[in-house]
Amino acid sequence: MTLSEVASEDLRFAAKEAPPLSEEFPEGIKIFFLGEHAYGVAAQVSSATEKTLSVILAVHVSCSISSKYMPNHVPFLVLSV
Repeated sequence: MTLSEVASEDLRFAAKEAPPLSEEFPEGIKIFFLGEHAYGVAAQVSSATEKTLSVILAVHVSCSISSKYMPNHVPFLVLSV
């Protein structure tokens, strides 16, 4: 069942434009990288503009980054977290 309209709209869910990346991810903030390679690795934002983001990945030297899919719970098992 779907509604075509509602009697009282909730403005908290109104469509908003996305904030600039530099505002959402300020320089120096720690994040988790969710890209294709090194998925789930800790990272830190090194620079950000309105539309681009540069990050430094925290990858242990003995680790190798592979493009093989790894479910997000596996790194926690490997790191004993």
